[in-house]
Amino acid sequence: MRKADQSLYNTCVVNFVKEISLILVDECHFIGDEKRGLTLEIVLNRLKMMCTARIIALSATIPNYNQICQYLNCNLNLVFGDE
Repeated sequence: MRKADQSLYNTCVVNFVKEISLILVDECHFIGDEKRGLTLEIVLNRLKMMCTARIIALSATIPNYNQICQYLNCNLNLVFGDE
């Protein structure tokens, strides 16, 4: 995640990011985590400012789903197993 954060300051990458239409975030339950979520939140905030991509957030466990939905400004759509 730190490499992604550093890359977003590169002019070539910035031009590429404008073309992104989908962002897939795994381990999204780290959003709001004091130790592990800060870099993820920084990267997501920068990406949200740089492009209009749809964000799909994934996690095996999401105890803080309300916080994540509020942060991403989205509705919750839970999918379990083979649905």
